[in-house]
Amino acid sequence: MCRMLGYLGHTATLASLVETPAHSLERQSYEPKLQSALVNADGWGAGWYLEGDPEPCLYRSTAPIWADVNREHICRAVRSDCMLAAVRSSTDPLSLSLANTQPFAAGRIAFLHNGFIRAFDRKVARRLRESIGDEAYERLKGNTDSEHVFAAVLDEHARFDAEPARLADAVKGALSRVTELVRQADTQALLTLIVSDGEQLIAARSSLGAEAPSLFYSSGPSPLAPGMVVASEPLDDSTAWTEVPTGTLLVLERGSSPRREALS
Repeated sequence: MCRMLGYLGHTATLASLVETPAHSLERQSYEPKLQSALVNADGWGAGWYLEGDPEPCLYRSTAPIWADVNREHICRAVRSDCMLAAVRSSTDPLSLSLANTQPFAAGRIAFLHNGFIRAFDRKVARRLRESIGDEAYERLKGNTDSEHVFAAVLDEHARFDAEPARLADAVKGALSRVTELVRQADTQALLTLIVSDGEQLIAARSSLGAEAPSLFYSSGPSPLAPGMVVASEPLDDSTAWTEVPTGTLLVLERGSSPRREALS
């Protein structure tokens, strides 16, 4: 599994999330507090939105975040009002590649997944691929369960026309679809997601057959960052963090209070 975060608010540096906090994403890569894995050393990545550009920029590396010589410069240089980042602990060591390193992005949408689908290749992959339309299927570049869940989100997103609920509905629809296929295959799925279109963050904590990976959010400006943060683990020891319950969708939008919805 992984550790991940999303940010939405006033312009901040990537370093303010990845490097500076007492329990930064970099620190979580080698000293997570709420994860069974001891390290997240199978690469890392970040995605961010630039003013006037609807599609996110990506930086990804298969090196551990602490060993990436480019990390410090990237974190200093990147400034954005919407960012995602993750450090990876791969379920399958053979899947280590840039194509399988998150965040994933297509069009306006950037995506992170923490968790796994047990026996994905043997029990779920074929059924999930058959359920995905041609456009989303053609965007698949890697072979992980995470990217196939992303393809399901893209497929659902294409079904909706109404904004701004479109992205939230797409995430809910994808989770419902994936969970039903996992149930039919009689296996397990851990599905904690962070998805963005640059204007909102949609986070979900869902699972079938096991406890979902942890997820927290901080909803207002703080010394940590001038905006809202959702993360696998709190980035500091302040009391501003709220845990997202399993079976919950979280919607963070500019100018609005966080909204939580039950996942059916």
